[in-house]
Amino acid sequence: MSKFFLETKDLEAYLFDKTVLHRVNFSAERNKILSIIGPRGSGKSTLLRCLNGLFEEQPGHKLTGEIFFEGENILDKSYDRLSLRRSLSMVFARPTTFNHLSVFENVALGMRINHIQSGAEIGDMVEKSLRRLNLWSTLKDQLHKTPEKLSAGHRQLICLARSLALRPTAILMDEPTGVIGLKATMQFEQYLREIADKVSIIMTTSSRKQAARISDRTAFLLDGELIEIGKTSDLFMNPKDTRTEDFLTGRFG
Repeated sequence: MSKFFLETKDLEAYLFDKTVLHRVNFSAERNKILSIIGPRGSGKSTLLRCLNGLFEEQPGHKLTGEIFFEGENILDKSYDRLSLRRSLSMVFARPTTFNHLSVFENVALGMRINHIQSGAEIGDMVEKSLRRLNLWSTLKDQLHKTPEKLSAGHRQLICLARSLALRPTAILMDEPTGVIGLKATMQFEQYLREIADKVSIIMTTSSRKQAARISDRTAFLLDGELIEIGKTSDLFMNPKDTRTEDFLTGRFG
């Protein structure tokens, strides 16, 4: 089994007549945290959405190149998108909890969408997922209440628990701590490090410091081009490209 579970080859993304990604070649390792950094508008979110098929739902989209997940090209039209999104689950910048559903049903939602019918299995996975994030003792008496009164940090952890309940290969995260406070961010980062031994993580972040703190590998995007990717300590301490150095030292972005 290859240590890389996901690879792109000459990936290009277009929205109408605009090139959003240009010949992106990168790979993601199993059970590691890969951060994607770059200034606003560099293509970070677009790259993440290409990986699990969400970009294909945008009007005017066009994709060329290849994206290999476990050796299969997911850009093949016959590839099962529901299966893909179960294996490559997604956590967005703003907590996507649903206030018409209970906390329990928010965590269970992905399993129900994926046609897991057993109540015992669903209940077991909801509890396990919340325990992995140290939320069970906090929320066990609120499982049948709606989440709107919970903090943004707790709601984002519920979204992460929803992803974990699917037992995915990887979780894709788009600026997952962008709207939560400092204390909640530090807690969220701690949980990411704890779960990374079981699930791979690919995340975008606008925080250079966050990438340096928690990532095993880091990729730098600029104007839709992958400038470089490598071990985080190497990229931050000895960048190969002057554009990477300029971004990391705050000369732009």
